[in-house]
Amino acid sequence: MATTDISRRGFVKLGAFAAAAAAMSGAVGSNLVQVEPAVAAESGETQKVRTICRACLNNCGMIAHVRDGKVVKLEGDPDDPMNKGACCAKGLAGIQALYNPNRIKYPMKRRGERGSNDWERISWEQAINEITDVMWEYYQKEGPKSLVCSTGGGGNPQFFSPARFLSVWGGGNFFEPGCAQCYLPRNHMEFCLNGTADTSLADGPVTEVYLPGILPDDKCTPTKTYVMWGVGPSYHGIGSTGRVVTDLRNAGMKTVVIDPRLTPDAARADVWLAIRPGTDVALMLAWMNYIITHELWDHDFCREWTNLPFLVHEDTGLTYRASELDLGGEDEYVVWDKATNSAKAMPYPFDPSLDPEMFGTYTLPNGEQARTAFQIMKDHVAEWTLEKAAEICWLDAGEIEEAINIYVEGCPNAGISLGVATDQARNSAQAAQGDAVLDILMGCIRQPGSIVQDRPCYVEPCNYVVQPFGLHHPDHPLRMPEEEANARLGYTEHKGLGHWLASHIPTVLKAIETGEPYRPRIWIERSGNKLAMIGNATRFYEAMMTTELNVHMYMHWTTTSVCLADYVLPTAEWLETAYAQDRLNTYAIRRPCTQLYEAVDECMHWSWLAAALAERGHQRAIDSFNPDIAGKFYGTYRRSPRKNPEAPVGSA
Repeated sequence: MATTDISRRGFVKLGAFAAAAAAMSGAVGSNLVQVEPAVAAESGETQKVRTICRACLNNCGMIAHVRDGKVVKLEGDPDDPMNKGACCAKGLAGIQALYNPNRIKYPMKRRGERGSNDWERISWEQAINEITDVMWEYYQKEGPKSLVCSTGGGGNPQFFSPARFLSVWGGGNFFEPGCAQCYLPRNHMEFCLNGTADTSLADGPVTEVYLPGILPDDKCTPTKTYVMWGVGPSYHGIGSTGRVVTDLRNAGMKTVVIDPRLTPDAARADVWLAIRPGTDVALMLAWMNYIITHELWDHDFCREWTNLPFLVHEDTGLTYRASELDLGGEDEYVVWDKATNSAKAMPYPFDPSLDPEMFGTYTLPNGEQARTAFQIMKDHVAEWTLEKAAEICWLDAGEIEEAINIYVEGCPNAGISLGVATDQARNSAQAAQGDAVLDILMGCIRQPGSIVQDRPCYVEPCNYVVQPFGLHHPDHPLRMPEEEANARLGYTEHKGLGHWLASHIPTVLKAIETGEPYRPRIWIERSGNKLAMIGNATRFYEAMMTTELNVHMYMHWTTTSVCLADYVLPTAEWLETAYAQDRLNTYAIRRPCTQLYEAVDECMHWSWLAAALAERGHQRAIDSFNPDIAGKFYGTYRRSPRKNPEAPVGSA
């Protein structure tokens, strides 16, 4: 990592935020601001508004107590099927976030030079029009590559709003600091292997653990064994995931925790493996070796539902197509049939008249030697004994064996969840593959109580309603043109980022600095403090100081707002927004409980920008409001006057 060198001038600029925050709040000499408490009138009637939290992506059911238009209390909703009335300190602190004196209250425009903290209040109409004027100018001169948008992590319910806007814009770049280091490795790689979903308990489709007590007993098989690999639900989901794991453990579910930390879940686990950080894949390989050599794998599932019996070309590493050996069609693969002792085409999904060998090396009709995929796996993991893994991972071989057997005993009504810990290691993709392979070996796929699920009516929680046009439908007319999609900075070198339509941050910065292969001119940021979240903040600061226009959309003033923004647009807190969240075959509705200042849901920021572009003749923006075009599989952008929002009336 490069050393962080900063000039005295740069330090003064970046360090000025404490004084800036004080100036905005009216304080002198300190960034601790004394404010009057938000107290509702004593005489007002208190209404209870059922809503859902968005302090994180667990979306716990909440009841907001509203008096005279002010939120005076929050509590968990006991009728919510996932958190059942429990909630964490962060969710309860939603009142403090809502009434934080450092909130961005109105659209603001910079008056002095960047970093001077000299602002003027303007109307939404002026802000949107002036921002759009610059965007339209550069779109006409340099095309869609002139724009780069960014956002924050999955806690933002409109995570894909910038990517959706770029698909309407017709190109450009999108980035998010945690993208490659948080959830994306699991979300992308596990799906590639199991064809279903990832195993994240926080934001994946692992709803099976919630079903005991909701479904009738004859329709529900509880999870028998749960392996938390770098996962701490008692920390990250106190109200929902932490609660349900505790309930299941108390009801007899066995647990294995693999984590260097003695977490609350580790303290109560049947086996806790305090693994050496970064050695997870070594341990996974040892688990695979033990399961294969001790014949613990699910024979029927591996035989009928995986590519493990397929024969593999030794040079290319690809499975043979039946057409290559004149045995069948292009869409069929090749197995070695025990009954006929010959190579046979295997149609999808399985031909019960064939009895494929799972292991071995065989001579094909063309004279080439080929191993089964399972034999290749067996050979690959053979060196990874329990003793070798114990040495590398700083563990006890006997405890590793005990953990494996506990996992196996619960299968197929069991599973493994990965967390952010493995995402942030150099072998993040390999760890996600290892997790998927282990559950596949044990047949823990779409079984009652298993972690990998795709139940009808119990599908993945819809954390992100606003989807980019064409994300799941490649024929959508507003999908980003292929030429522009391939021109995203760093995309060809880091294609995994394309799973979330993202660009590579170091490549984006280099392009802004050098103009190679092109120079983004406009930056629209929708999240918190990029100067704190991106490595080598000095370089990021210096690069973004050279852009033509910077726009910051957020709830609160940050260093990024003060030092880099030309316009600051207020976004709403979750207690001010509406949303629909599917939860175990029900919908929970986030209802606006109050409205402060001129903050609006970020969906409206992007809609207003699209509308302003449409007014200037941008054809794709025009189409984004056409239900016959944009409405295909998705909704259109919303047309709404760009005026100050009115406070909604809360209701019980």
